Amino acid sequence: PCNVRVLVEGEEEIGSPTLHAFLTERLDELRSDVLVLADAGNWSVGTPGLTYSLRGLASADIALRALDGPVHSGMAGGAVPDPVMGLARVLASLVDEYGDVAIDGLWDDVRPLTPAEAEPIAGFDDTPEAFARAMGTRAGVQLAGDPDVPLHARLWNRPAITVIGIDGHPIAGSSNQIVARAAARLSLRLAPGQDPVRAVAQLRAHVEQRVPWGLELSFRAHGGAPAWETEPTGAAFEAAKRALRAGFGVDPVLMGVGGSIPFVGPFADAFGGIPALLLGPADPRSRIHGEDESLHLDDWRKLIRSEVYLLAELSETASRATR
Repeated sequence: PCNVRVLVEGEEEIGSPTLHAFLTERLDELRSDVLVLADAGNWSVGTPGLTYSLRGLASADIALRALDGPVHSGMAGGAVPDPVMGLARVLASLVDEYGDVAIDGLWDDVRPLTPAEAEPIAGFDDTPEAFARAMGTRAGVQLAGDPDVPLHARLWNRPAITVIGIDGHPIAGSSNQIVARAAARLSLRLAPGQDPVRAVAQLRAHVEQRVPWGLELSFRAHGGAPAWETEPTGAAFEAAKRALRAGFGVDPVLMGVGGSIPFVGPFADAFGGIPALLLGPADPRSRIHGEDESLHLDDWRKLIRSEVYLLAELSETASRATR
């Protein structure tokens, strides 16, 4: 009932570096009234979600070197500094006792939560143990973040930092030596309004000031993207709500997501700020990026039906607008 243009974008995991040039080159060919993205998720199994905010993303590699090559830990230990220990000291300085980001100045451009954002979500913020179970958290492990901040706000509205890769020497094949170099790859999730370039600069300054024992620092920044958020109102969002209700049999939940999809903002902006409808088959137990990533097959079928309903709803919405 309406025209559909399908774009398969293969660079999302590396920040979509060539998307802007592609959109600029093919703007007329791709011009649309609504963006429907199939890479988001549901509130829970059986309850659809409609995402209206995503955190931003920045990342960098840091490496500390002490030696030209490894040396015997007995002959040199106690005098030659261990780069792995030095790296551990630097990494530990990046968070506070709660696990919140402790990078100097990083919170300066994080806007305070609005009253609506700070309002606890019943069935989520009051049951953090359910979230912990869904994530596969081991018994006794505490959730990170300031406990006075609602769980959803820690996930959607505040920055976070993660070590997503680390190099020293694998345990398998290790021997009594001080390695020459240790490195880590850091991933920063950014709150709405934060500048990725500024965040990486603050990360670098923080690290530079805390490198111990005169170790040689190497810092390499990677691409980033700001957070994205929209007001989930208007004809397209109402059409999506009706379609999801028809496909799942229950009302959808308007939700934020702590992950990042760098091309949503540039894509919507390229076409004059068109509505972006973020749907998807993931749920809290999908273990996204895990070896056993999965989706719930019945929810997948319901989402397929919902997108069929959505095409009809958008067509009818456009038809009413032209009457």
